[in-house]
Amino acid sequence: HSAISTESCARIQELVAATKPRHSLEIGCAMGISTLAVLYALERENCGEHIAVDPNQTATGPHRWDGVGLAMVRQAGLEHRFRLIEKPSHLALPELLSQGACFDLIFVDGWHSFDYAFVDYFYCDLLLNEGGILIFDDWQMPPVHHVCWFLESHKKYTNITPLPLAHPLNLWNKFKKKIRPDNASAEWGSIRAYRKVADTTVRSGFFESAFYPYFRSYSYWMRLRGLKKTSPFLPGAVSLTP
Repeated sequence: HSAISTESCARIQELVAATKPRHSLEIGCAMGISTLAVLYALERENCGEHIAVDPNQTATGPHRWDGVGLAMVRQAGLEHRFRLIEKPSHLALPELLSQGACFDLIFVDGWHSFDYAFVDYFYCDLLLNEGGILIFDDWQMPPVHHVCWFLESHKKYTNITPLPLAHPLNLWNKFKKKIRPDNASAEWGSIRAYRKVADTTVRSGFFESAFYPYFRSYSYWMRLRGLKKTSPFLPGAVSLTP
């Protein structure tokens, strides 16, 4: 249980092989399946170190992992490419940023409430190198979907996953999937991947996107007044990544 699918593992390994990351990061190690997917690919490409952030990896009890992920890494003989940070991600990620860490590939699979998922995304965006890969698990869960929607509407990333960002609570989308299954859904499983084009800072007060409630109606009012949408990007913004 608590593992990504074989299909998702295969796509992650393809992205690792294409990127050949010097440093990769994962939020949520759990039973170690996605961790092993990354580590095996790094070993094949003979590159990189992988860090996993998981506050409950060696803890026991409900929603704790009893060291299963670590044991899997040891049994695979891949400890030399792996480091565990056993802290909550909202504490570990700022520390990595303050240390000047940066990554070429990041996999986000932490706590899936919107607030925690967005904080994970916020710091991962700062930690990710330009041209790097950012991957979300369980993107069809509404809280994670909204994080992906913010990224697509506000940041300079390109979508790698050949699948539109359809809202998971839209009944019409659910019906369409029933009558015409999407092969990309099966091939990519629960993950969604993006490539970072550039570091960007969003304008203070920017709201001119369908991400915001009622903006579609407001946009008609803007047209009547002859107003144009502005870019979300702050002109001349400097990179916030060390």
